[in-house]
Amino acid sequence: MTRPPEPAPPTAAPVPAPADDAPHPEANDPRPEAEGRRTEPGGPGAGTDTSRSGTDGRGREESGAWSVAAEPPGSPTAAVLWREYCTEVADRWYLLHLGRRGTPEEITSCLAAESGEELAHPHGELLVARRAGRDAAGGTEVAGCAGVRLPGPGTAELTRVYVRPVLRRSGAGRALVAAAEVSARRLGAHRLRLDTRLDLVEALALYRHCGFVEIPAYNAGPYAETWWEKPLG
Repeated sequence: MTRPPEPAPPTAAPVPAPADDAPHPEANDPRPEAEGRRTEPGGPGAGTDTSRSGTDGRGREESGAWSVAAEPPGSPTAAVLWREYCTEVADRWYLLHLGRRGTPEEITSCLAAESGEELAHPHGELLVARRAGRDAAGGTEVAGCAGVRLPGPGTAELTRVYVRPVLRRSGAGRALVAAAEVSARRLGAHRLRLDTRLDLVEALALYRHCGFVEIPAYNAGPYAETWWEKPLG
């Protein structure tokens, strides 16, 4: 859980950093990313979801068109995604509770609260989903990220799961969660767990779809409201 910054007087509340699942929020669509259909980014979907998961032989996890690979937590790509992630989940909380978005100062303070060092080997991994030839210039398109950290032997935590709004319902969220499971096993974990907020209903739907089940609280995070776990075979 990201620690909230000090409130900015006179009207600002602490930035409600996302709980450690770090969902990919979709404010108007509570359906999981996969419900037996494939959806093009930004448009209605129909037909069968043909996404598949597997390893390409070079340490990258693939799901359909998405390729998920490890990313240095301090890279420029990681920094951009982390800012988008913090901005969206904080804005969502503020809009729900205070009727406004977070200020730039509040977002910057939230960003400064975590360095991402816990997602570096040997105790964690940051993953980024990409696909080639799909952006406006025909280059590599970055969809989002997910983090896995190993706080203790045998148990990994899922964090920073974020998919850019225009690429939601494209299979990227499922690809990131699947890759996170592979990463957790590689780190020696036999279970993957997370905590999240109850208002992030899209994240809850995604985790249910991916086989997570609700469990009793395992931490006392200030914004953690529900806890989930999946055994890793």
